[in-house]
Amino acid sequence: MRHFILFLSLLSFFSLYCQEKPAAIVTAVPFLSITPDATSAGMADIGVASSPDVYSMAHNSAKYAFVTEKSAIGISYTPWLGNITGDIFLSYANYYHRLPTNGTLATSLRIFSLGEIEMTDYQGGQIIPLGSYHPFELSIDIAYSMKLSTRLSMGVSLRYTRSDISSRNDPLTDDFHAGRAFSADLSLYYISRKYKLKKMGLSFSWGINIRDIGSRIDYGDSPITSYDYLPTTLSLGGGLHLHHTEKNTFSFLIETSKLLVPTPVWNEAENAYTVPDTGLFEGIWSALTRAPGGAREKLSEYTLQCATEWTYDNRYALRAGWYYSDPHKEGIQNITLGASATYKKICASVSYAIPLYEHSSSGSSMRISLCFYLGKDK
Repeated sequence: MRHFILFLSLLSFFSLYCQEKPAAIVTAVPFLSITPDATSAGMADIGVASSPDVYSMAHNSAKYAFVTEKSAIGISYTPWLGNITGDIFLSYANYYHRLPTNGTLATSLRIFSLGEIEMTDYQGGQIIPLGSYHPFELSIDIAYSMKLSTRLSMGVSLRYTRSDISSRNDPLTDDFHAGRAFSADLSLYYISRKYKLKKMGLSFSWGINIRDIGSRIDYGDSPITSYDYLPTTLSLGGGLHLHHTEKNTFSFLIETSKLLVPTPVWNEAENAYTVPDTGLFEGIWSALTRAPGGAREKLSEYTLQCATEWTYDNRYALRAGWYYSDPHKEGIQNITLGASATYKKICASVSYAIPLYEHSSSGSSMRISLCFYLGKDK
């Protein structure tokens, strides 16, 4: 833990001193990196080492091995860029079921709607309408998790992604088709036993997830699809949980994430940044070890997320978090707030993100989630 804290301190230090204008890492289908549920969003998108819940598919499917309910359904809705437009949103639905063999199966559907886009052309001094279209992207997941011991679990997820963002009426995209890709997530989760600390109990957790390991997405031959890497991401984090009486729990969580995609390099011939054309594993290795600006730029590509959560009787919760990424990279710096309440077998959660500077790319955003527990507790 001491080395982990030292690493995060170095991350914050070096990100302030990286090259003046390092290149941001751009991928296809960035909607896969948007946190879909209000529970995690209220804690600065932390989810890899937090408590297991119905939305674990989006963060660390290994956590499903420790869920207490037999099965559950979760649905979430996120209006996106609401300060700019009102018809872009992310919707998410998932389901898990514990098997008699102590394994857990889960599945999810994520849909990102880009609203309605009007197509026009300019000919002979007149604007000619070409119709409208509704671009969208979706992913379908299936996951299996199992315990490797009483405290450690692993999860494997498979994902199909479809990105239909072109108009069939645009002559510039005649050779363009809906993008398709297959990918996988590999994850681990550990939760310790409770230790006695004076009048309180103490436990800790950690998790790691590598998500979207897979093919580059194929859109066909078109000049507008120069970035076709999936947002392959490494996330790792830890949590400290203080149990004050049987009903009150205070959790303190920290997490960091890194896109495992090659950093763009300056191309003198094209007078622009270009993304290196590499294979899957070569690209992952390059993302971990190389950047044009050296170690300082490489460290600036990690995010830093910190959060706290208070839960009472496993029914009510309040959350707060801080999300930081370098302004020249991901460009998100937010304070997040969240709350949830459970009545019988229904849980409702809400979260809100407050940008810390005007040009934060996420903007203010609210998420709403509902969960329906099915069957009996463990």
